[in-house]
Amino acid sequence: MIRALFLLYLTGMVTLHGFAADEPAATATAPLPDELIELKGKYDEAMAGANAPLIQLKESYASRLQLLKDEEQEKGNLEGVVLIQKEMERLKTEDPDSGSPFEPLRNLQSVYHKYAGPAAERTFPDRVRVEDAYVGALNDLVAQFTKDGELESAIAAREVLKNSELRLVEWKRLAALGMTSGNPFEVLDWTKLAQLISEKRLSNTDGFGPLGADPASFTRDLPEQTALLVGFDLYLNPYGDSDETVRRIIPLFQTESGNTFEGIPRANAQKGDRKRVIAKKGYVVSGVETFSEAGIRKMKITFQRISGLRTTDRDSYDSGWIGKWEGGQAASMTTGGRLPVGVDGFIGLGIGETQLIVVDP
Repeated sequence: MIRALFLLYLTGMVTLHGFAADEPAATATAPLPDELIELKGKYDEAMAGANAPLIQLKESYASRLQLLKDEEQEKGNLEGVVLIQKEMERLKTEDPDSGSPFEPLRNLQSVYHKYAGPAAERTFPDRVRVEDAYVGALNDLVAQFTKDGELESAIAAREVLKNSELRLVEWKRLAALGMTSGNPFEVLDWTKLAQLISEKRLSNTDGFGPLGADPASFTRDLPEQTALLVGFDLYLNPYGDSDETVRRIIPLFQTESGNTFEGIPRANAQKGDRKRVIAKKGYVVSGVETFSEAGIRKMKITFQRISGLRTTDRDSYDSGWIGKWEGGQAASMTTGGRLPVGVDGFIGLGIGETQLIVVDP
C-alpha cells in the first residue's frame, strides 16, 4: 500500500473530467475508514494533474464567455446575453454545447471543440498511470483490512476498487484509440471541411448494389449545407420469395449542430416498412455491403468514429444484415477513412449502383 500511495504522490498531478468517480458515500453505520479517505484524496490530487490540459481549456473558455457576455450586455443585446448565460450555466455540469444560433457564441464553441480533442488525448496516458496506481493501492488496502479483521472496511474498499477497475478499462480503451468520448464532433474542424468541399476536394468511392450502371445516368446528392452522411432510412418490401427485402433507401445527413435531414431517395419503389439505421454520436458511414438481384435485396452498413478530418478503423461497428435474401451479386465499398459528405449513383425503380462522395483531406 505504501508503494502505491508513494506512486500517486509522486505524480504531482483531481477530480475526473467527464467520468464520475462514483465512490460509495459514508453511512451512519459504516463511515469510510480514514485510510481509504486519505488514499482517495491522493488519487483526486493526482487525477487533477492528469486532467490539467482539459481543466485549463475549460477555464479559458469560461473566461472568454464572460468577456463575450460583457460585450453583448454593453451593446444591449438581450438575446445574445441570455444565450451566453445559458452556456455558462451548462458549463458548471457539462462540456460546452455546439452550434449556437448566436454566431459569436457558435464561433467560440467551435474553437473550444477544435482543441478539446487534442487536449483530452494528452490526458489519457496520465489517467491510465494514475488509475493503475490507484487500483494497486486499493488492492493492498483490501488485503490489509481483511488480514486485520476489519471486514466492513475491506468491503467498502472493495467497492471503490470495482469502480476504479472500470475506469481503468475505459482510460486504456481511450488511450489506445487516441480520442475522446465527449462531443461527437469535437475533433472535427467544420470550417476546414466546408473549405475542402467548396474547393471540390472530393472523389467517389467504389459502388455498392447492382454494378455496371452508366455514370452519365447518375444522380448526385451533395447537400448545400455542410453535413456528414450518418446513415440511411431503409424501406423493406416483399420481393420474389422473400417477405423482407430492401427496395428503397434515403440518405441521412447531419450538420455540425446535430440537425439530421434526409437526402434524395435512391429508388422510386414504394416505401414499405421503414427501418432507420443511423450512426452513434461521433460516427459516420464508412462502408456498405450488399447482395443484389435486379436491385439491392439486403445490405449491411459499417460505421467508423470521426478522428480529425478522417475516420479511424480502430473504432467501428456495423448494423448487421438488413433484409432477407439468398444469393445474388455481392458488392462492397469503404470510404478508406475519408469523411462521407454525399451520395451518387443510378436511381431506378429499385436501388441501382450507388457510390458515396468523400472528402480528400
